[in-house]
Amino acid sequence: MENAGYYDNPFFVLNSPGNKSELNRSIASFNADWNPLSWLSFNENLGADQYTDSRLEALPITSAGNAAGTVTRNDFTFLEIDHNLTGTAKHTFGDNFSGTITVGQNLNSRRDRNLNSNGQQFLSPTPLALQNTVSQTSSQNESLAHIESYFGQATADLYN
Repeated sequence: MENAGYYDNPFFVLNSPGNKSELNRSIASFNADWNPLSWLSFNENLGADQYTDSRLEALPITSAGNAAGTVTRNDFTFLEIDHNLTGTAKHTFGDNFSGTITVGQNLNSRRDRNLNSNGQQFLSPTPLALQNTVSQTSSQNESLAHIESYFGQATADLYN
Protein backbone atom coordinates (compact mmCIF):
# COMPACT_ATOMS: atom_id res chain seq x y z
CA MET A 1 0.00 0.00 0.00
CA GLU A 2 1.34 3.43 -0.94
CA ASN A 3 1.84 6.16 1.64
CA ALA A 4 -1.24 8.38 1.50
CA GLY A 5 -1.05 12.13 2.12
CA TYR A 6 -2.45 13.55 5.33
CA TYR A 7 -4.33 16.85 5.56
CA ASP A 8 -5.63 19.02 8.38
CA ASN A 9 -9.32 19.76 8.68
CA PRO A 10 -9.70 23.10 6.78
CA PHE A 11 -12.21 24.44 9.31
CA PHE A 12 -9.74 23.77 12.14
CA VAL A 13 -6.96 25.57 10.23
CA LEU A 14 -9.19 28.58 9.50
CA ASN A 15 -10.12 28.83 13.18
CA SER A 16 -6.52 28.50 14.43
CA PRO A 17 -4.90 31.81 15.48
CA GLY A 18 -1.38 30.44 14.99
CA ASN A 19 -0.49 32.15 11.71
CA LYS A 20 -0.04 35.90 11.76
CA SER A 21 1.82 38.45 9.66
CA GLU A 22 2.47 42.16 10.09
CA LEU A 23 3.92 44.07 7.16
CA ASN A 24 4.89 47.75 7.19
CA ARG A 25 6.47 49.79 4.40
CA SER A 26 7.45 53.44 4.04
CA ILE A 27 8.79 55.15 0.92
CA ALA A 28 9.90 58.78 0.86
CA SER A 29 11.57 61.09 -1.65
CA PHE A 30 12.94 64.64 -1.61
CA ASN A 31 14.08 66.63 -4.65
CA ALA A 32 15.62 70.13 -4.78
CA ASP A 33 16.85 72.29 -7.69
CA TRP A 34 19.07 75.34 -7.25
CA ASN A 35 20.17 77.76 -9.98
CA PRO A 36 22.67 80.20 -8.40
CA LEU A 37 23.74 81.57 -11.79
CA SER A 38 22.16 81.56 -15.24
CA TRP A 39 24.79 79.07 -16.47
CA LEU A 40 25.09 76.90 -13.31
CA SER A 41 22.51 74.54 -11.75
CA PHE A 42 22.48 71.92 -9.00
CA ASN A 43 20.04 69.06 -8.42
CA GLU A 44 19.72 66.96 -5.28
CA ASN A 45 17.55 63.86 -4.92
CA LEU A 46 17.24 61.90 -1.66
CA GLY A 47 15.07 58.80 -1.29
CA ALA A 48 14.44 56.09 1.31
CA ASP A 49 12.65 52.73 1.27
CA GLN A 50 12.06 50.88 4.55
CA TYR A 51 10.01 47.79 5.34
CA THR A 52 9.50 45.30 8.16
CA ASP A 53 7.82 41.92 7.93
CA SER A 54 7.06 39.94 11.08
CA ARG A 55 5.61 36.44 10.63
CA LEU A 56 4.45 33.73 12.99
CA GLU A 57 3.65 30.30 11.51
CA ALA A 58 2.40 27.53 13.76
CA LEU A 59 1.29 23.93 13.29
CA PRO A 60 -0.66 22.94 16.43
CA ILE A 61 -0.48 19.58 18.19
CA THR A 62 -2.07 16.80 16.05
CA SER A 63 -1.36 18.72 12.85
CA ALA A 64 -0.82 16.54 9.81
CA GLY A 65 2.47 18.34 9.11
CA ASN A 66 3.95 17.69 12.58
CA ALA A 67 1.94 15.80 15.20
CA ALA A 68 4.00 17.24 18.11
CA GLY A 69 3.49 20.81 16.87
CA THR A 70 5.93 23.42 15.60
CA VAL A 71 6.17 27.20 15.52
CA THR A 72 8.36 29.45 13.35
CA ARG A 73 9.02 33.16 13.90
CA ASN A 74 10.58 35.28 11.10
CA ASP A 75 11.44 38.98 11.35
CA PHE A 76 12.71 40.76 8.23
CA THR A 77 13.83 44.41 8.11
CA PHE A 78 15.23 46.33 5.16
CA LEU A 79 16.33 49.94 4.76
CA GLU A 80 17.76 51.62 1.66
CA ILE A 81 18.79 55.27 1.41
CA ASP A 82 19.87 56.73 -1.94
CA HIS A 83 21.30 60.22 -2.52
CA ASN A 84 22.20 61.87 -5.85
CA LEU A 85 23.79 65.30 -6.24
CA THR A 86 24.57 66.74 -9.70
CA GLY A 87 25.95 70.05 -10.89
CA THR A 88 25.66 71.30 -14.50
CA ALA A 89 27.53 74.19 -16.09
CA LYS A 90 26.48 75.50 -19.54
CA HIS A 91 28.34 77.96 -21.75
CA THR A 92 27.84 79.32 -25.26
CA PHE A 93 31.09 80.29 -27.03
CA GLY A 94 29.46 81.85 -30.07
CA ASP A 95 26.66 81.36 -32.59
CA ASN A 96 27.93 77.93 -33.61
CA PHE A 97 29.40 76.33 -30.49
CA SER A 98 28.09 75.58 -26.96
CA GLY A 99 28.76 72.96 -24.32
CA THR A 100 27.78 71.56 -20.95
CA ILE A 101 29.66 69.78 -18.19
CA THR A 102 27.80 67.69 -15.62
CA VAL A 103 29.42 66.14 -12.55
CA GLY A 104 27.73 64.18 -9.81
CA GLN A 105 27.92 61.97 -6.79
CA ASN A 106 25.78 59.01 -5.68
CA LEU A 107 25.65 57.70 -2.11
CA ASN A 108 23.72 54.52 -1.34
CA SER A 109 23.26 52.58 1.88
CA ARG A 110 21.45 49.24 2.23
CA ARG A 111 20.79 47.31 5.44
CA ASP A 112 19.08 43.92 5.46
CA ARG A 113 18.42 41.92 8.66
CA ASN A 114 16.69 38.53 9.00
CA LEU A 115 15.97 36.84 12.34
CA ASN A 116 14.56 33.30 12.27
CA SER A 117 13.49 31.14 15.24
CA ASN A 118 11.94 27.68 15.24
CA GLY A 119 10.42 25.72 18.11
CA GLN A 120 9.57 22.00 18.04
CA GLN A 121 7.14 19.95 20.17
CA PHE A 122 4.63 21.97 22.15
CA LEU A 123 4.49 21.54 25.94
CA SER A 124 0.73 22.25 25.95
CA PRO A 125 -1.84 22.85 23.18
CA THR A 126 -1.75 26.63 23.72
CA PRO A 127 -0.29 29.20 23.38
CA LEU A 128 1.18 28.73 19.92
CA ALA A 129 4.45 30.47 20.88
CA LEU A 130 8.17 29.71 20.98
CA GLN A 131 8.15 29.76 24.81
CA ASN A 132 5.72 26.80 24.75
CA THR A 133 8.11 24.44 22.87
CA VAL A 134 10.62 21.85 24.08
CA SER A 135 13.49 22.83 21.75
CA GLN A 136 14.29 26.05 19.92
CA THR A 137 16.80 26.97 17.22
CA SER A 138 17.50 30.39 15.79
CA SER A 139 19.59 32.08 13.12
CA GLN A 140 20.41 35.66 12.25
CA ASN A 141 21.64 37.09 8.95
CA GLU A 142 22.67 40.70 8.46
CA SER A 143 24.17 42.64 5.59
CA LEU A 144 25.20 46.27 5.28
CA ALA A 145 26.49 47.93 2.12
CA HIS A 146 27.66 51.51 1.67
CA ILE A 147 28.29 52.49 -1.96
CA GLU A 148 29.81 55.76 -3.18
CA SER A 149 30.29 56.72 -6.82
CA TYR A 150 31.22 59.78 -8.87
CA PHE A 151 30.46 60.49 -12.49
CA GLY A 152 30.86 63.17 -15.11
CA GLN A 153 29.73 64.00 -18.63
CA ALA A 154 30.73 66.67 -21.14
CA THR A 155 28.85 67.59 -24.29
CA ALA A 156 29.62 69.90 -27.19
CA ASP A 157 27.08 71.26 -29.70
CA LEU A 158 28.23 72.55 -33.07
CA TYR A 159 26.11 74.68 -35.41
CA ASN A 160 23.14 75.20 -33.11
